[in-house]
Amino acid sequence: MNKSNIIVISIKPKWVKEILSGKKDIELRKSFSKELQTNFTAVIYASSPVSAIIGTLKIKSVEVGEVESLWSRLGVRTGATKLEFFDYFNHKKFGVALSISDPKSSEHISLCDLRKNCNFFPPVSWRYLKQVEYEFLKGYLF
Repeated sequence: MNKSNIIVISIKPKWVKEILSGKKDIELRKSFSKELQTNFTAVIYASSPVSAIIGTLKIKSVEVGEVESLWSRLGVRTGATKLEFFDYFNHKKFGVALSISDPKSSEHISLCDLRKNCNFFPPVSWRYLKQVEYEFLKGYLF
C-alpha cells in the first residue's frame, strides 16, 4: 500500500460505532478533495472523547450534490435523523456524500501515543496521511 492514496478522516465516536456495525455506509462532509474520487483508503480517527485511531475503511466514491437531493436519496444510509442531517449542513446548498465500505477495527492508538511516535495532529475533517505517520501506523493498520 502506498501512503499517497491514504487519508486520515476525523469522525465522531457516535458515527464510528454506526460505521463499524455496518449500519452506516455514507459519511457526510461539507467539502472534500476534488482529486480523490474512487477507491482509496481512509484511516479512521475517532474524535473526542475517544481521541484515537481505531481502524480503516475504503471510500468507494465521492458524490457532491444538493443537500436536499442527498437526503432524499441517501439519508437513510447516513445513520442520521433528518434534523441531524440538515443541522450538519447548516443551510448550505451543496454537500458531499462519501460511499464507504470494508470498515476494519484495529487496536486503538491513542492521540498521546500518536503525538509521541509520529507528531500526529488530528484533522478537523480530513487530510492526507504523512509519510512518518504511515511508517508508524503500517504495523497496526496495513
